[in-house]
Amino acid sequence: MCPEKHLPLYRITERHNIHRKMVTNKIYEPADRMAMLIEDCPDVLEMLGRFGIPLGFGEKTVAELCQAQEVDCYTFLCVVNYILNNVGDVDIQRLDVPTLMRYLRASHVYYLQFLLPFIREQLMACLDHETTLSRLILRLYDDYANEVNTHMQLEEDKVFPYVDSLLSGRHDNENSIDAFMSTHNNADTTLRELKNIMTRYLPSDVRTGNHLAHILYSLYRNETWLANHARVEEALLTPAIRMVEHRLRHSDVNRRLSQMISHGDAGELSARERDIVVGVVQGMSNKEIAEHLFISLNTVVTHRRNIARKLHIHSPAGLTIYAIVNNLVDISEICT
Repeated sequence: MCPEKHLPLYRITERHNIHRKMVTNKIYEPADRMAMLIEDCPDVLEMLGRFGIPLGFGEKTVAELCQAQEVDCYTFLCVVNYILNNVGDVDIQRLDVPTLMRYLRASHVYYLQFLLPFIREQLMACLDHETTLSRLILRLYDDYANEVNTHMQLEEDKVFPYVDSLLSGRHDNENSIDAFMSTHNNADTTLRELKNIMTRYLPSDVRTGNHLAHILYSLYRNETWLANHARVEEALLTPAIRMVEHRLRHSDVNRRLSQMISHGDAGELSARERDIVVGVVQGMSNKEIAEHLFISLNTVVTHRRNIARKLHIHSPAGLTIYAIVNNLVDISEICT
C-alpha cells in the first residue's frame, strides 16, 4: 500500500512540491541523460525544438544530442539551468552566440506562428460571439498579441541583424546592444488586464468552463514563457554581445594603429616634412619649428597638413609612434 494514500491531499501536494523543488535545484551537466532531464523538468520539452533537438533520443546524454545536432552544449545547458534554476554563474566568454540566436529566433517562430494563434483559436471556439463582452475579450487579446508581435518584429528588424553583422566582423560604432535593449519592453499590462477580466467577469457554464480555464492557464504559462525569453536576452545574450563589441572595438583600434604605423615608410614624406615630424615629436610648437628650420609659420602649417593627409595621422602621439617605427628619432630621446 502506498504510504501516501491516507494523507490529506494538501500534504501529498506539499510533499510532491518539495520533491520537485529539490529536483529543479539540480544543475544539469553534459553527462546527464536528456530523458532524465525531461522527467525532472518537463518544461525543457518546449526548449528542445528551439535548439533543433528532436525527440526520440533514447538514453543519449545531453552532450551526445547537442553534438549530433551541432548545438553548443555549454550554451544549451546555460539556457536550461538559467531558466529552471536562475543560475547566474555563467562564463559569458564560453557562450556561443550563434546558438543563442538560433534559440531566440526559433522562440519567435514558436510564439508568433504557433502559440498566440493557437490561444486565439481556443478563445474563438468557446466565446459567444454575439455578446459585446466576448468581442471585447477578443479585441483585448488581439491588442496583446499585436504588442508581442511588434516587440519581436523590432528584434527581427533591428537587434538580430545587428548581432549578425557583429558575428561577421562588422561593427557599427553608432549602435550598441545596450542601446537596443534600452527599448526592451513587454506587454505585461495588457496581458494582466486580460487575465483579470477573464478570471473575474467572464461568465461560463459547464460546457465552456473547463475550456476557458484551460485558456486562462495557457495565458499564465505564456506570461512565464515570454518572461523567460526576455531574461535569456538580458542575462545571457546582452553580456555576450557586449564582449563581441569590445573585442571588435579593440581589434579596430589595433587595425587603425597598424595603419598609422605601416601606412607607408618615411620615404612617403619629403625631407622637410620628416624634419617637421621630428620637431613635433620633440615637443616644438609650429612657431618654434619655423624658427628652427628657418621657414615661415605658414609653410610649417602647410607641411603639417600634408603630413596628416599622407599618413592619416593627426595627433602628436601618432606622429611619435610613426617617427620611432621609421627611425626618425631614437626612442631614448623621447623617454628622457
